[in-house]
Amino acid sequence: AHHTRQLASCTAAASTRNARAREYRACSISERTHHSRGVSGIGMADLVLRGTYEQTNLDQRWRTVIDHASALGIRAAKVGVSQFYYPQINRTLRGAIALEPIAAGEEFIVVPEKYVLSDLTVGNSSLAPVLESPLCKSNSFAACRDGTQLLLAMAVFITREGARSTSLWMPFIKTSIDGHDIEGLPLTWPTNSTRFASESDHFKQLTNSRVERLKSYLALELPRILHSFPAALSEGLPCLKDTTGNCSSAYLTTLYDVNKLIAMFAVVSARYWFLELYGEARPFLAPIADLMNFGQMGVRVRFSDARKQLIFYTLKPIPANTEILFHYGDICREKSMLAYGFAPAGSTPCRRSLQLSKTRVRKPLK
Repeated sequence: AHHTRQLASCTAAASTRNARAREYRACSISERTHHSRGVSGIGMADLVLRGTYEQTNLDQRWRTVIDHASALGIRAAKVGVSQFYYPQINRTLRGAIALEPIAAGEEFIVVPEKYVLSDLTVGNSSLAPVLESPLCKSNSFAACRDGTQLLLAMAVFITREGARSTSLWMPFIKTSIDGHDIEGLPLTWPTNSTRFASESDHFKQLTNSRVERLKSYLALELPRILHSFPAALSEGLPCLKDTTGNCSSAYLTTLYDVNKLIAMFAVVSARYWFLELYGEARPFLAPIADLMNFGQMGVRVRFSDARKQLIFYTLKPIPANTEILFHYGDICREKSMLAYGFAPAGSTPCRRSLQLSKTRVRKPLK
C-alpha cells in the first residue's frame, strides 16, 4: 500500500526556512508519493541485485531503498526523500525530509559499519592493491599527498561494484551515486563552457590544476592497474571471460575509462564525509545520510567504535515535513564551487594558501 502526502507550498516553506536563517531557501515541489514501510516482496537478496534497479527511474529506486532500509540494517525510519527547489542556484535537488517529528537528541539515522564506504572497504576487498600505488612511495606526486589517490581508489571500487550483477553496495550506488547530477560538478565542465568562463580566475586555476593532476596520475597509474589486477577488476562482472577467466582487456579499458573515473571522482568528492573512524580521520561515504543538503539546523554525526555504527542525531527538534540539513563547514567560495558546484551565500573568496579547518566534517580536498 502507498499514500500521498501534500507538502507546504514553496512560499510557505521558504518563509519557514527564512526564520532559520538558511543560506539557501529550499521548498518542496508538487507532492511526493512514498510507500508505507514494511512492503512485502523485496528482501535483502533483491536489494543487492542490479536487476532490481533496471527498468526503474531514480524516484522508484529511492523509494525502494528508503522503504526497505531496515532490511539493510540501516535505521532511518523517520527519514524520507523529496525534491526541493533552490531558487538561489535555480536547481531542484533531492534531499532528506522528516516523515515524522524528530526529537532533540534522537538518533534518526544509524548506519552499520559495513555500509560506511571508506579506504577500509577498499582495503578489505580484492582491490586492496589499488591503494598501494608505487607512485606514492616517494610521496612526490601531489595526488598522493592531498587525498586524490585515496578517493580515486574508492572511485575504482564503486565503478566495479556498480557494474556487477550483485553487490552489497548496489542500493547506495543505484541511488546516491548514479543519481548525482554530474553536469553540476565543475570537474566535468568544458573549459570553453559558459559556466566555466563566468567563474573567477582563481577558480579556473584550481579546477584546471585538479583536472591536470588527475589525468597525469591516471596516465601512469591506470595502465598499471589494468595490467596487474585484471582478476580483481573483473570480479563479479557480467562479461565474456577470456582464457584466463577475466574480462577482456577491451571491456576493462572501456569500463575503467579515464574520463569515467574522473567523473566518478567528482561525485565521490562532492558526497564524502570526513570524520574519525577507528582512531584515524578518513573520508567515507554513507547511504541515506548523504541525502542531507547544506544548511544549519543542529544535526551532528559521530562514529561509535564500540557500536560499529555511524550515528546522526539532532540537537534541536525537527518538525515533520521539514527538510533535514547538515552544515558542511565554513568553506571558502572557490573551494566550495570546485567540490560541490555551488558556494553558500556569504562565503568569502579563498586565500591563496587555501588552508582548511581540520575540524570540518564534510570538506573538499586541498
